[in-house]
Amino acid sequence: MTMIISPIENLLKKDFDTSTKATLLTIHKNANRILRLINQLLDVRKFDKGQMQIKCSETNLVGYVNEVLKEFEYQSENRKIKLSLETNTDNLPVWIDQNNFDKILHNLLSNSFKFTPDYGEITVILSSGKVKTNTGTIRNYAEIKILDSGIGLDKYKLDKIFDRFYQIDNDMSLTSMGAGIGLNLCKILVTMHHGRITATNRSETQGSCFTIRIPLGKEHLQKNEIMDSELHQRSIKQNYDYTEITQENNKTTKRKTNLKVLVVDDDEYIREYLENELGDTYKIMLSSNGEEALNSIYSNVPDLIISDVVMPIMDGIDLLKKIKTNSNFSHIPVILLTSKIEHEDRIKGLEIGADAYIAKPFKTDEILVRINNLISNRKLLKGKYSGAQDQADKIKTVEFKSSNEILMERIMNFVNANMSNPELNVEMLAQTVGLSRVQLHRKLKEMTDLPTAEFIRNLKLKQAKNKLKQAYLKTQSDSIDFEATKTQLKIAKTQYNRSVNLNKEGLKPMTDVEEKRMKLQETEAKIITQENKYITSKNEVLNATMELNRISAEYAEKNAKASSDKQTALSSQFDTEAQVNKLKNQYKNYQIRNGLYYITAPQDGYVNRALQSGIGETIKEGTAVVSIMPAKYDIAVETYIEPMDFPLINKGEKVRVWFDGWPTIVFSGWPDVSYGTFGGIIVAKENFISPNGKYRVLIAPDPKDKKWPKQLSIGAGTQTLALLDDVPIWFEIWRTLNGFPPNFYQPATENTKK
Repeated sequence: MTMIISPIENLLKKDFDTSTKATLLTIHKNANRILRLINQLLDVRKFDKGQMQIKCSETNLVGYVNEVLKEFEYQSENRKIKLSLETNTDNLPVWIDQNNFDKILHNLLSNSFKFTPDYGEITVILSSGKVKTNTGTIRNYAEIKILDSGIGLDKYKLDKIFDRFYQIDNDMSLTSMGAGIGLNLCKILVTMHHGRITATNRSETQGSCFTIRIPLGKEHLQKNEIMDSELHQRSIKQNYDYTEITQENNKTTKRKTNLKVLVVDDDEYIREYLENELGDTYKIMLSSNGEEALNSIYSNVPDLIISDVVMPIMDGIDLLKKIKTNSNFSHIPVILLTSKIEHEDRIKGLEIGADAYIAKPFKTDEILVRINNLISNRKLLKGKYSGAQDQADKIKTVEFKSSNEILMERIMNFVNANMSNPELNVEMLAQTVGLSRVQLHRKLKEMTDLPTAEFIRNLKLKQAKNKLKQAYLKTQSDSIDFEATKTQLKIAKTQYNRSVNLNKEGLKPMTDVEEKRMKLQETEAKIITQENKYITSKNEVLNATMELNRISAEYAEKNAKASSDKQTALSSQFDTEAQVNKLKNQYKNYQIRNGLYYITAPQDGYVNRALQSGIGETIKEGTAVVSIMPAKYDIAVETYIEPMDFPLINKGEKVRVWFDGWPTIVFSGWPDVSYGTFGGIIVAKENFISPNGKYRVLIAPDPKDKKWPKQLSIGAGTQTLALLDDVPIWFEIWRTLNGFPPNFYQPATENTKK
């Protein structure tokens, strides 16, 4: 690994272009990941052989942890995870092996980042305390708590979490699974520091909490566990500036095509690598699992999909099944990437419908070739006419146009024909091509990546710019012609004057002078015409400039009007919502006020007696107004009891009833041993006295006893008999001698049961 990492670090110190430097940084990061895993395996092997030792020195735990957290700042900022350190002191001295204790914190923080979603939080809390040991002595300790807002731990498997090679279930992980060594190594190293590590779920919110306790001081350490040299400063590895490279890499670059490729992989580094390698040619979409990819496909259909096989939540095979069984997406080519290279795995993927199967580690050139071939083949199949290639030498070749080409041709013909029409808008274009406004918007968005209004505006602006450029070029041409005509005028004047002088000297005839005069007049007329053309050309430049400004102003006005209409609609919406809330409040007030005109009965039933009379009378609270017969009973018995027996009768007590005209035999003192009597239960009793000086009681049939006769008529006479309680003989003799009333049967209640 030294021969890999050292040359890469030397290359990183040199100046390279952005793409090369980003690739080197990716290699550097992944090489360090492999190195950490190898070191962990070696440490576990050393411990198993008893060759692992610690060398502790006094260290300020606050500063030490703060330096470790700096190594995670880039990952924290990149994923918007809040990483914080909480402590009530700036100095917490502990005796630790700095090299080995760093592995504990690095493993725990890496796990927290692995299982914490983006925009989550990770908090490290440092404190000190005291604990009573088994020998009764008080031992001081330092405590490190690492809390996250991730998915938490399986409470049924907390006892296995520090076992070697134990891995969390794949469907619980937000990223790829680990090797199951890190937490086991943490426990080994904490134990060697005479400390203790525990894992729990957070009680106040979702997430996990790892707690480390190590003793303060060095009395617990053996001599061979203490470093002989003085306190040394912990060395920090060189951290390369990944942020700068990322920002440079994020600069917009013009892609060679508009084709979209969806990359699905739970490994963040592989997603970044493929995005960097393929981003210059294709528009890259990223997803971390099959479920996320499926949602992305529904919202934005890609031209090709590259997917890993082993992923959390939904793996690549399930994603492939859902794509190939959906008629809307089954045409999309799918390339599977996986470390499973067995023949059976390849056959399984290909049977489902995978278009290509590439094993990891892969070569970028192979992926690029596969992508290009698959997309090219899909285009050939898409435009292929059945039998045309076989009969190409026998029949005349016919040029076919796709529906999109025909639609675009119709759109362009209409727009070009109505370019000067100020009324040209989206509705006119949609009506002409025979599509709805929404369908036209969707089609143009798919073909040009522009909405309809912006497409028309761009065409108008482009035509206006072309007119302006043509007018400007014409102005330059006319200007040159005008200057040439001026030169010709000077020559014509010179020639005319020379002819006149020569004629005076007798060297030229008069006809030659007249000829030069006519040529001079023609040139003067020509210069006037050319000047008019030049002025006209300049006016055309001004008109073209005004037209360009008019189009820009027109669409700026339309945008402003649309924005104003939007704000007006929002204002109207909010006003309507306010009116609705106001009406709801008024309705509620009227409902409450209307309810004050009525008295609500404590139970459903029928009024069979009015106890208060009069209009406009004031009634005190608690005053009986009417007597109500419950509605839920088909038939009941009304009976009266003496005032002295009123406290002895309670709701729910059982009584015996016999009806007039119904044959009945009752043995005195033995109501249970009777014939013709029926069971009843007291369901209500009035709290006010009746005109006959007694209290009225309502009795319903006992559902546990035999049913009352159907032949009974309302208003028939009845007699009732309350059941006496079972008491000892001495109590009955004592009651009779002292004149106390008998004990009636009392129904069982919660209080009596207790």
